[in-house]
Amino acid sequence: MATLPADEDYARAVLSIFQGRGVRPRRSLCVGEVKAAFLRHNMGRAADFDPAIEYAARRGWLSVAFDSIRLASPGDEDYARAVLSIFQGRGIRARQSMRVGEVKAAFLRQNMGRVADFDAAIEYAGSQGWVSVAFDSIRLTSRGDDEMHTVPRFRPARPRRVPPLIKALGRGVVRSRGLPVDHAKPLKTQG
Repeated sequence: MATLPADEDYARAVLSIFQGRGVRPRRSLCVGEVKAAFLRHNMGRAADFDPAIEYAARRGWLSVAFDSIRLASPGDEDYARAVLSIFQGRGIRARQSMRVGEVKAAFLRQNMGRVADFDAAIEYAGSQGWVSVAFDSIRLTSRGDDEMHTVPRFRPARPRRVPPLIKALGRGVVRSRGLPVDHAKPLKTQG
């Protein structure tokens, strides 16, 4: 079977289904479930699904067994693309940089991988000329900026909003969201 340029796009769409559901590497989804999501979200036609799965399996992105699709462990390239998505989310452009600790914290906080995966990602991205590392900073190159536009957009987690009363008095003091009841006043009845 011939590989079409669109097969990679369809395969990446299938991977986005796994990402959208929070499926970790070496975990599976039912083929029918993945195909239904592929069609429901207009990622392609029914005829595009099988070539997408075959392409992703050949690339080592996933494996198919019985009626389930298992997500493979991402390689260094995927980790490097995750790092680029952090730059993209922060609006960093070519020749701008971020501190290594800041990028590493976002990588770990968003469960993109482990510490060893981050190190492998930076090494791979450096070998591809996407970034350069110096003086505790990671600088995005123009080649990395071009590559960054092929990566799905990174959305950092937003911290939960703490209501002002809890912020001011502390969580232990404020336990109820309701208004205090004044037991001295009689209840009004409709009559």
